[in-house]
Amino acid sequence: MTADNGAGGEGRLVAGILAHALERPGDEALVCGDNRLDWQGFRAAVLGAAKALETFIAGGTGRVALAGSSSAELAIAYLAIIAAGGCAVPLPVSAHPDALSGMIADCVPDLIIAHADVAPTLGAAGGVPVLPLVPGAGMPQALKAPRGLDAPRDCPPEADFNIIYSSGTTGRAKGIVHSHAMRYRQAARSLFGLGRASTMLLATPLYSNTTLVSFLPAMTAGGKVVLMRKFDARTFLELSQRERVTHAMLVPVQYRRIMELPDFDSFDLSSYKLKSCTSAPFPAWLKADVLKRWPG
Repeated sequence: MTADNGAGGEGRLVAGILAHALERPGDEALVCGDNRLDWQGFRAAVLGAAKALETFIAGGTGRVALAGSSSAELAIAYLAIIAAGGCAVPLPVSAHPDALSGMIADCVPDLIIAHADVAPTLGAAGGVPVLPLVPGAGMPQALKAPRGLDAPRDCPPEADFNIIYSSGTTGRAKGIVHSHAMRYRQAARSLFGLGRASTMLLATPLYSNTTLVSFLPAMTAGGKVVLMRKFDARTFLELSQRERVTHAMLVPVQYRRIMELPDFDSFDLSSYKLKSCTSAPFPAWLKADVLKRWPG
């Protein structure tokens, strides 16, 4: 693998994302709670963490697991793993501890980066080192290299980008491997009208593919991503109004809770361009209500 200075393509998705920092360093890239990162700061954090991660994955499997819901730090770590030439493995921390142990044993990561409140639940983690981080407190010192990579590593299109574990509803959870080529083609599509003026609000955990299929395209397009650490219907509407959100991805039960708020119609949602729904059947009556009362 070599350092890539180009602007995206199969095997260079993260390079394409971080290239926005070279053109618009002061524009906002990522928001989560009180954390607000511009593109310059975001790029520096990703490349700094990527450099630090090279030490952990050298001579190993190249896989690094992530254990947590959502945070700016976890999103940075996700991209940093890939920028270092590794494969990110977001673990569904809502799973039973025995199931999580099975996933760790299955993917054999070189390191687990975990939210501090999740780290104790991982037990011995199969002997894998666990690096805790505190959401909202910035990247841990171990992921701050004195000098970051100059650019993300260039990987073959067929190389593993990430592994997403299924819910295991039919038995043992299975790791679904996504290649660099697959993720690039998915992120580079122009189906959803994403651009530099877009703001994507995500209220599902980072370990869910529901989140990643929206997070990566929004960042590839140069838009701003707003992450919620935990979904709350009222907070979602407050963020939508304050951040002038244009795009969102939700599951049906979230739409239902939002639409049931008595003062839903008092929020200014006129900035919305497109909303998506996934993961479960969307009742016709609920969809009709969303279409009637929610712009975009």
